[in-house]
Amino acid sequence: MKQRVFLRREAERLIANRTYTIYSKWIERVEAARPGDWVEVRDWRGELVGEGFYEGIGAVGVRVMHFEHEHLDPEVVMEERIEQAYRRRRHLARSWDGYRLVNADGDGLPGLVIDVYRRTAVLQSSSIGMDRYVSYVAEALVREGIAERVYIKNDHRGRREAGLPPYKGWAVGEGEPRESIAEADVIFNVDFEKGQKTGFFLDQRVNRINMTEFAQGRVLDLFTYTGGFAVHMLRAGAEEAVLVDESAYAVREAVGNLRANGLAGRAQVINARVEDVLEALLRRGERFDVVIADPPALIPSRELYGRGRAKYRRLYEDVFKVVSRGGLVFASSCSYFLSAEEFRQLLAEAAEAAGRSVVYIGGHWGISPDHVYRPVDRELNYLKAHLLEVE
Repeated sequence: MKQRVFLRREAERLIANRTYTIYSKWIERVEAARPGDWVEVRDWRGELVGEGFYEGIGAVGVRVMHFEHEHLDPEVVMEERIEQAYRRRRHLARSWDGYRLVNADGDGLPGLVIDVYRRTAVLQSSSIGMDRYVSYVAEALVREGIAERVYIKNDHRGRREAGLPPYKGWAVGEGEPRESIAEADVIFNVDFEKGQKTGFFLDQRVNRINMTEFAQGRVLDLFTYTGGFAVHMLRAGAEEAVLVDESAYAVREAVGNLRANGLAGRAQVINARVEDVLEALLRRGERFDVVIADPPALIPSRELYGRGRAKYRRLYEDVFKVVSRGGLVFASSCSYFLSAEEFRQLLAEAAEAAGRSVVYIGGHWGISPDHVYRPVDRELNYLKAHLLEVE
């Protein structure tokens, strides 16, 4: 008996839009398939509309890998998609040491993310079906000349939510799971094993570089992680910087990046909760010419929207209080469930509550261009930021 997934009639729009990730609620029935199997995907009439991986664990029902009305080998589909993803970024790959090669559904490889740091690719899977082809994907990356080493970093929250086991290690190559990359004229050390995401926040790359145009005076970098924004600002001419993160690991890495760029003498790195540091700074009356706030997603789900929005509001109210008159605030949110317009309104409310007048410098800033997405992949367009002048 063939392994098949039949979609409900209501899923027709998903097929028409070529939606790669289809949730279990849109599945009518499953025939002979077990989690991870390569299956036929058929519509409510029984007609073949594509093939993909049956998940059957968590909320995701099937990850469609192609919408051709024929049978294709999964290896052929994946290799073609990787080649296409690389062609899409070939101009970036020539000059960027670190870039996202595969952005899940945006590149037609749902459940798979691949970041490249120089000659090392770091792969993350959130799909039980994709897990079965990790070795093949790693070999394809080497075969295509995209990478020399491939590291698997399957320890992220998405796997836990799907009930998949965590694991890390080399698929191709060996050695220390680290790489040094250049971003513009700044050096960053990237730790694949212990770092967040694949080791570095590549989605903010363009924003970090663009912020160097506004480097001045005293900088406060909140949720600094490994110092990305602050190191750029110091290198571009800021006089001094205070970096804050509650992760002891991140603080150590930030210190290392400051030293690698010869900037440690102009920076103070604080390992503490951002909220506590802001409270102390305000109590002492300290002010900064530029404040950068890049918090984690404070609205992780639609159900927690109200609570998360209130957290953003309190955070940015204090941020606006600690910036000097005529200073700048780079305010960011990576919460998909908070729209760009809602974020803009939230910042206006926070500024008013802080008793400050603000001017938006241009429109909202977004995600770096290596993080591609299609119109239907709205959740991949999660990052939004604003630069504001504060009076």
